[in-house]
Amino acid sequence: MKGILGRLIEINDSYEQTSTTIIASVILENYLKGEFLDQKALAKQAHVSLPLITLFCQKLGFSGYKEFKTILRLEHQHYFNERKSTTKIKDPSLSSGINLVKNIYDNFFLDIVENDCFLASFVQKLKDNKTLTIFTSYSATNVASFAVNLFNGKGYNCRYLNEAENHIEARKYFCESKDVFLVIFIGQDTKRLFTILKTLDKNKVFIITSTGKRDYVKDYKNVFVIKSHLKFNGYFYRTILLESLFMIILESIENEGL
Repeated sequence: MKGILGRLIEINDSYEQTSTTIIASVILENYLKGEFLDQKALAKQAHVSLPLITLFCQKLGFSGYKEFKTILRLEHQHYFNERKSTTKIKDPSLSSGINLVKNIYDNFFLDIVENDCFLASFVQKLKDNKTLTIFTSYSATNVASFAVNLFNGKGYNCRYLNEAENHIEARKYFCESKDVFLVIFIGQDTKRLFTILKTLDKNKVFIITSTGKRDYVKDYKNVFVIKSHLKFNGYFYRTILLESLFMIILESIENEGL
């Protein structure tokens, strides 16, 4: 017999956009976060009435939302507990690789926790302004490009300037923009980037940098310092981790806060 999750996914995947698919979508979104809203909160989030939530649950064979939520929560606990107890890595070499990457991510997320004030301020500025200009070194171009595509896809006006690729005269236009400024001050090719940084309003600019370049930006308020020590293939890990950071920022904006 198909579980509630499978039935919700089927409803959500329907091409027809109705109140039923919207309710299923909201429930799924919260399910994946391990959250089970009360009926009033669900109705508010889905922008539907309380009776419509009840009708939705009855169509799935439940007496009402209370019974539906109870069974859904039990199904969630069973599924994730089962995965924890049965998912084991048999190959030692694979286990070693997984543990290495997990350790790198764990350390990076410690950086995120330590820089929560930076992130909260940046999220609020971006929510208010809806525009973002990223200044980046050449080595962080892929990260900047990812961020531009990510935010533009959600209706923001985001662009990046890389001194190695853009005509130097373009810098004047970007520096006079009213956007929120983000400088990714990482890598070896940061000399001209630092020249740009000095022309920006210290109260408006946000900086992501490493411990090795922390002293260059000590007079700036909004600085995210990456302390994680990336031993192997640093460039590739740094790219993935910074892209993850932008995903966290976007999710924080969409979910109203960190």
